[in-house]
Amino acid sequence: MNTDAELLERTIAGDPEAFGDLYNRYKSELYCYACAILKDHALAEDVLHDAFIQLYQTGGTIHSPGALRKWLYVVVRRLSLNTLYWHQRSEPLDEDKPSEEPSPLEIVEQHTTDEMVQNAIGQLSAGFREVIFLREYLQLSYAEICEITGVTLPAIKSKLFKARKALVAVLVPYFH
Repeated sequence: MNTDAELLERTIAGDPEAFGDLYNRYKSELYCYACAILKDHALAEDVLHDAFIQLYQTGGTIHSPGALRKWLYVVVRRLSLNTLYWHQRSEPLDEDKPSEEPSPLEIVEQHTTDEMVQNAIGQLSAGFREVIFLREYLQLSYAEICEITGVTLPAIKSKLFKARKALVAVLVPYFH
């Protein structure tokens, strides 16, 4: 199996097979990351494609080929946040409270606990969904999350604490 550095080098040299291998290697996790921020599958797919277009066009500017994964996450994050801004999503970027979506009880009465949690996470703000996804689903370290988001370690820890607290607030009615 080729490393990211090898595939990136071949992609920069114009090898479409290497580009396809990179796309296949990262498409699922980057798509899920974009979905976690955007809550819209079509927009997430657009962001994913735009990120790989940027990789194809500007991949030669990546200073450390070993940092490709981080570079892709940073690009997907930036594109996702720009998409949220330009599409004027109904949810605010206010990270101190859950969005005003319908109650999870109305939506998931007959669903499993996993589905209930997924719906509850979907009610959180984009910033909260992002840190929950990066930490809990991808199990990235705090340092990796800081690199991807460009936010300091204390700010990430604080945001994650608030995100978990907001998630508990959304889920509490279902466990009483």
